[in-house]
Amino acid sequence: MGKIALFLSLTFLFMSCQVSPTPQLTATPEEVNTPALVPATPQQSLDESEARIAAISALNRSFTYIEPLTMIKIEKMRYGEYVHLIQQSLNQPADLEVWAVIFFDEQFQSSSRHNEGPFPPFRGCVGVAIKAGSGAPVEVGGPLTSNSAFPECDN
Repeated sequence: MGKIALFLSLTFLFMSCQVSPTPQLTATPEEVNTPALVPATPQQSLDESEARIAAISALNRSFTYIEPLTMIKIEKMRYGEYVHLIQQSLNQPADLEVWAVIFFDEQFQSSSRHNEGPFPPFRGCVGVAIKAGSGAPVEVGGPLTSNSAFPECDN
């Protein structure tokens, strides 16, 4: 009797484990509705916080400084206005839109590899101009000359 029960159990087990037929795919790529993607549009201009980050990044490539670093001005303007503000000469198109950022620190040190020799540390201001649209550096320079617009920059 035990052998017959085992035989019947195995038979029922095998019968319940039938292979189901392979499902057939019925959809084709033309039949699938894909939502349309909205094309990405480039950002028109950096906002002030993004400009601040980009300016500090550009500053760090050209100068080292002691903490705390003080930002005394950040403003979007034309490059021509920027060079007038910092009393420098024009070396980019005057109508280029930039974020102008002026930093003050007790001790800046030039870290430019283009300089012939070491420059002494200085107390004063450094100007940074970055493209308003991309944040790419346009100009980083200092020390800024004495300027009544920025009394903090006077040595």
